[in-house]
Amino acid sequence: MVYIYLAMGANDWFSMRYFISGAVTKYISTPKGRKEVTDRFMNAEIELLAGQIATEVFNPISLATEFGWEEDWKFYMKICMSELIYCDGIYMLSGWEFSRGARIEYAIAQELGLKLIHE
Repeated sequence: MVYIYLAMGANDWFSMRYFISGAVTKYISTPKGRKEVTDRFMNAEIELLAGQIATEVFNPISLATEFGWEEDWKFYMKICMSELIYCDGIYMLSGWEFSRGARIEYAIAQELGLKLIHE
């Protein structure tokens, strides 16, 4: 198996994929709220990558740029659940306890034994 490690390279051998979780829905009704929540999630992504905690980050806010803010909660949660199960850890933004979606993400992460970081 050593040949696989050498072919992949040292940086490819160890990868950590983190999922960012936090309240979104209560912020998206206004452009100002959308900017605030986008900034908050983007800052968390930068922190995870710059701090070399994660080599890859799934940022749910990126879905809004792809699909728009108009899709309903269930639409986004289905995508988030399918991404979460392939992550190694979850980063919980402060105030996550007040978000139904974040509480679901937290429970699944706990059951899957993902690494947990709180903001």
